[in-house]
Amino acid sequence: MFFLKDLPEDNAEQVLELARKAIGENKIIGIDSSESPNWVQRFQKVVLKARLLGLKIVTHCQENTTDQSGGEVLHFLQPNRIDHGYFMHEDQKILEKIKNDNIHITMCPFWSTRGSKFPNKKDYPIKKYLDFGLSININSDYPAYHGATINEGLIYVQDMWNLTKKE
Repeated sequence: MFFLKDLPEDNAEQVLELARKAIGENKIIGIDSSESPNWVQRFQKVVLKARLLGLKIVTHCQENTTDQSGGEVLHFLQPNRIDHGYFMHEDQKILEKIKNDNIHITMCPFWSTRGSKFPNKKDYPIKKYLDFGLSININSDYPAYHGATINEGLIYVQDMWNLTKKE
């Protein structure tokens, strides 16, 4: 289940109530959708309620350069996993917090290096994150829409950044 950042907080409260009813089946609540002003602070209370129910928190974070600060996301929402996080590498303190708090990052390089986010594919931070010792995985981000499976994404990543099997 997801809280949508571009909808009001009362919508997130309704989603949380649905999650509460399905708590045996649902262990994660996500925060997704288009960016909206001050979404981190607006969702802080409902995220705390979700945490008190034992739900893990997953959120998109710095998918775009215009997103709210990664530091605000980490401080106010304390996510268990971050999706995308493309521009967090610009702040060493954020990387240290992610590593120290063992926050996992899901990345979708096949899609994001083919668009305007990274005109120079080598600027995509996957190698920086690996070298820093962060926990990451590769995902496909809508394979039917973007035209790549997870396997294709893994091959793409290994070829693009000359990664070893261990990496």
